Formats: sequence, C-alpha cells, structure tokens
Amino acid sequence: MSSIAIKFGIGKSTVSDIVKSKAKLEEFQTEIDDGDCTKKPRVVRKSDFPELDRAVYLWFVHQRCKGTPISGPLLSAKALQLYPRLYPDNPADFKAGTGWLRRFKDRHGVRCLSLQGESLSAAMMDVEPFREKFLKLVEEQGLTRHQMFNCDESGLYWKLMPNKTLVTSREKEAKAFKKPKDRVTIMACANASGSIKLPLLFIHKALNPRCFKHIDKNDLPVHYYAQKSSWMDSYIFKEWFLNRFVPLCRNALREKGLPERALLVLDNSPAHPDIVSNIYRWIDNMSLLATQHYIRYPTHGSGCS
Repeated sequence: MSSIAIKFGIGKSTVSDIVKSKAKLEEFQTEIDDGDCTKKPRVVRKSDFPELDRAVYLWFVHQRCKGTPISGPLLSAKALQLYPRLYPDNPADFKAGTGWLRRFKDRHGVRCLSLQGESLSAAMMDVEPFREKFLKLVEEQGLTRHQMFNCDESGLYWKLMPNKTLVTSREKEAKAFKKPKDRVTIMACANASGSIKLPLLFIHKALNPRCFKHIDKNDLPVHYYAQKSSWMDSYIFKEWFLNRFVPLCRNALREKGLPERALLVLDNSPAHPDIVSNIYRWIDNMSLLATQHYIRYPTHGSGCS
C-alpha cells in the first residue's frame, strides 16, 4: 500500500478505504456503465433504506418510460407511500424530506428538464393508418415533395422576457417583473422540400394598429389579419387558404415547371373549416387536394423541483 500511496500522491488510509470499498465501487461503476446513475464522479453514499431506494427508482423509470412528468414532491410522496409497505416495523423513521430527495437524485443521476413539444400526446394508433393513406394518396396523384405542403399555427408571446439572467456577485436574488400576456398568432406554411415557403400568416387583435398609420398592410412581409383574441378562426383560415395559399402555390409550382397540383396537410383544429377537409377540387384551374390528419395534441405543462 505504501508504494501505491506514493505513486498516486495519497495517504495510506485513503488506499485502505478504497480497498475496503472495492465491492461498493464496482457496483457503482456497473450502474454508471448501465446508464442508471450520474456520470459525475462523487463520494459513494448508500441509501439508509436500500429496498425503498430501488423501489422508488424502478417506479420513476417506469413512469418516465410512459412519458409521465415527475416532480420532486411527487417522488417524495411516492417514497412515503411505499415506506410502510417495505418497513412495517419502523413506520416513523422516514420523512422523505429535501435532503433525502437531493441524495436520491444524486445517486441516480436524476435531473430536471423542461418538457418540450407534444409528441407524447399524439394518438399513436392513428399514425400508421394515416401514413398508409397519405403515401397511397401521394402515389395515386403522382406528387413530388415540391407539391406537398403543411401549415401549422403557434402562439407568440412577443413581450415575454427570459426567465433567467446573469447577475453580479453582490446580488443575492434576481427579482422579476410581472410576465406580460401580449400574444399574437403566427402560422407557417412550406412544402416538404423547403423550396417554397409562404409568408407568415400574422394575427393581431387590432385591425389597424397605430404603428401602421400611413402604411399599406399589403406591403408587409407577412399576411396580416386581425381577430379580437388574436386567435385563428375559420373565417381567417378560409380567406388565407383561398386568396393567399392557392394563388401563391400555383405561381410557385408554375415557375418550377411542375403540374399545378398540390397537397395541403392540416391538423384537425376547429379553425380549419370543412371546405378544405378531405376534398379534391379545382380552384382557379389548379388541382388542389387538402387532407387533415387526426393525431391529437392536447395542451401540456411542466414543473419539477
């Protein structure tokens, strides 16, 4: 041990502790290799309640495999629920406080992430039937990627400030202003190849904002519309579809020397009227097929501690 201590510049007692902890260190390394533990080197500290620790972690992994959002308080609540079942003889020895939660997350490499997107909310049983129907439709109509379009709306909180900031060493906290709720709706539309991108559709509350005085809204780089709640509605979508999408799409395909035939894929929003749902029509001498996909995306939220 003396030669090892000299070689690595550590004390003999440290070498002795490492040798005594060989089994624990090997177990810890196995957990890292399996991807079930943090990769950051740290002091190995076993749980005082190993059966509970394993049970809570197995439950946590199972819930995350289903995409269920899990917060810190929810982990603590689950631990309190499982404890009396695993340790019926010691019902009052476990609190599942912030210290336990911090050590649990350290042992298993659990961290907090913001939820992104809505992919887990989709009705996945609808994906394959729609895919087969879509591919059959494309083959029947002889469409290329240049002729397949998709559009989708999104809310933009244009006054919202970042929720994090850099501070000086003297600042103990970072106070914030009230979050503004000013919102507009934008909708993007492009073809599958990315060669045709229509101007953004922009929906504001005001029909004639003061800042647009003496400005022709037709000269704006967006298609400007107004709605009292700045939401998309069927009237706006129909007007955009017939008077914006159809002529722009037709001209773009004509410039590329492609047949004036296009496919527009929509979601099943109530704002998308039936006039463009599952139809095959001639509009201004242009063959247009519009189809909706019914893969639902409900609202979502996030939070953890």
